[in-house]
Amino acid sequence: MRSDGFLDEPLTSSPPRKGKMGNNEKPRAGDWKCPNCNDLQFARNAACRRCNWNLFPSRGSQRTVNGSSVHPQPAVRRCVEEPQQESAAKAAKAQWSAMREDPEATKEAFWRLARAAISGLDEAKTAAADAEICARLRGYYPETLEVLRQAKEQDVVLGMISNHLAFWFYPETCHLYWRQIGSCYAWKKECGEVLKDLVEPELLLVSSEVACSKPGHRIFELFLERLGRLHPGLTAADCVFVDDKAENVAAAAALGFAVVHYDARKAQPGELAQALKDAGLALT
Repeated sequence: MRSDGFLDEPLTSSPPRKGKMGNNEKPRAGDWKCPNCNDLQFARNAACRRCNWNLFPSRGSQRTVNGSSVHPQPAVRRCVEEPQQESAAKAAKAQWSAMREDPEATKEAFWRLARAAISGLDEAKTAAADAEICARLRGYYPETLEVLRQAKEQDVVLGMISNHLAFWFYPETCHLYWRQIGSCYAWKKECGEVLKDLVEPELLLVSSEVACSKPGHRIFELFLERLGRLHPGLTAADCVFVDDKAENVAAAAALGFAVVHYDARKAQPGELAQALKDAGLALT
């Protein structure tokens, strides 16, 4: 089940600093530079303090991340001049795809190769694009998260199969967040807000780490092998696979999984819980 999505309040993985940040200040981990006006932002900022450019385009009163924004091409596109934007996005996508099943892939190699392939992408723009990708990866869909919590409380075994690069996925998705509570920040580790609290580590498969990806069958087979070791007797027939891409759902169904084709960006409230119920997994 996917966890990437929207934030209804700003999150950051580093403690807040008091006062104002100037562009002469040395950035800290997680800080980002606005691609619209070039102003340097604290990691906790979800929007530029100068021009209000937003990391998370609005949907109603909530902050959202569209499905492709956790991949590098949208961030890279915004960091180069308009004539190069489409070619830059294609080059970033190609580089991401080339590394998607590579256990040796590193962030440094990704950006080095991207700069070589994309005209106008310098180290400063690389840093801005990387910060945007990292910030978006910290997002989640609240309703999906609540469904995961309910399932965990009912002793449902949870797993995740993600087509992503491990050097981005793990640091940004599986960590503690600083959460704003009124005007104060404090560590708040709630049940379910961190993937590792919900999913057994062996059942969290990231494509670049395991050298295979959806919709290929091998990554599903690897998941089932690990599931069988951890929970003897469980098979694909006992699993419900949820994904937003039809080709991934079809691949899982061919291997005997019950499946749900679900896109949280377009779903109505309660739709995921109902779809799971229809697939044989009723949550109370």
